[in-house]
Amino acid sequence: MSLVPDTFSDDESVTAPLLPPTAATATGAPAERTPLPFKQMLVLCIINICEPIQLTILFPFIYFMVKDFGVAKNDSEIGWYVGLITSLFSFAQVLSSLPIGWLSDKIGRRPVLLLGLAGNMFSSILFGLSTNLPAAIVSRFLLGLVNGNIGVAKSMTGEITDKSNRPAAFALFGVCFSLGGIVGPMIGGTLSNPVTQLPWLFGSSKLFREFPYLLPCLVSSFVSLTGLVVGWFHLEETLRRESEEVIVASASLLDQDAYQNTQSSVNPLPHPAIRKDRFPAKAYPAVLGLGLLAMTGIISEEFYPLLCTLPVDQLQNGFGFKSFEIGLSLSIRGCFTFLTQIFVFPFIQKTYGSLRSVRLALSVFLTSVTCLPFLTYIIPTFGEPTFWVFLVANLAFLTAGQMSTFTSMFLVVNESAETQSQLGRVNGMAQMAACVARTVGPLIGGFVWTRVFAMGVWWGKHVAYAVVVVVGGLLYLETFWIQKALGETAFDF
Repeated sequence: MSLVPDTFSDDESVTAPLLPPTAATATGAPAERTPLPFKQMLVLCIINICEPIQLTILFPFIYFMVKDFGVAKNDSEIGWYVGLITSLFSFAQVLSSLPIGWLSDKIGRRPVLLLGLAGNMFSSILFGLSTNLPAAIVSRFLLGLVNGNIGVAKSMTGEITDKSNRPAAFALFGVCFSLGGIVGPMIGGTLSNPVTQLPWLFGSSKLFREFPYLLPCLVSSFVSLTGLVVGWFHLEETLRRESEEVIVASASLLDQDAYQNTQSSVNPLPHPAIRKDRFPAKAYPAVLGLGLLAMTGIISEEFYPLLCTLPVDQLQNGFGFKSFEIGLSLSIRGCFTFLTQIFVFPFIQKTYGSLRSVRLALSVFLTSVTCLPFLTYIIPTFGEPTFWVFLVANLAFLTAGQMSTFTSMFLVVNESAETQSQLGRVNGMAQMAACVARTVGPLIGGFVWTRVFAMGVWWGKHVAYAVVVVVGGLLYLETFWIQKALGETAFDF
């Protein structure tokens, strides 16, 4: 059945709005779920684990790495360089995502993914071998470039799955991202500077004494090497060489199938048809919202290790953590991320819906962020055991709020597409906005941290975290624009 109404001519670029399925279309028993191709999915899961590992592995030791470079005169300047190195990863992804996707359409998915794994492996080793700031900048930029193949991995996943097993495949990617968020900080925190942290095993190693941050990078490279070896023997090409008409038809069916699995409901539009060659105007607020959320999250992530490394016994006090303790706390956050996706988010999504969940979860996240710097006053008064109790509790609420906000916003972005044919462009634009925000955010955060701590006042950390709350507050206000664009009814919070 054609999607073009009879009232329009065949040469018009239009398509009917996507309507919720009716009972008439839901006939027959549901098809049995097709088993996922294990070897193909193993490689794709490794690729999806590599990105969060490379994104988070440096958080526990980047402060000490920059300090060892000797380019910063004080702690405030270290914050600026930390922001610069952190932002390069996402900036490089912005530059490489579209060209890599185009290349995969030309030469195939398999060679692009295998080259990405090889580049990931070598770039990670180069970062671990960095002994000066320029080397760290170049290697981190290369890491971001080769991690621009996540979109290709998702494309291949859509090509090796069908309607019955595609939701399970993409849900597995979410688990992989959470796992990478747990493993990355754990590797970076426990294996950096092994001569000092693990003297019984590496105390006599000249290699790791000269390159104290090489070992965690070697471990992350081994993950990429595993994917490369398995992929070389078992990853099959999924890009079909067919006529243009067949490709268009297959893409249309795949787009409809994927959309029906991700879209719960879309409000019917008053017009009988929508032009498919334009970007939907009502999607712009959702795209902007995801960008603001990404900026809020990345600045918060940047400030946390800086707050952790501030000494306890000074005016501008912090948690006084070493690399191991930073990695431990970040791994705890990773565990809460996993639990949130399984238990917390499904409950609030089912209870409140997508847009309401954004507001509720964002409120919890911003409240936890505001309370975080106040925990620095617990250590000198009540001791470390009490401090860790409050820290774990804060991280639980902070993580649940942040992850639920992100997942709900992803659904809002999907719901802002008016037709199936617009969904790809809407998600692509939203992903681009998030990458730009993750590029600019660390630079803003590094600038703020440098300036407020140059003032030498005790309340500097509170001003820095206030920036996170301000950006998040803009997102909260922006949800009213999203609500108006989507035509949702008013809600209470």
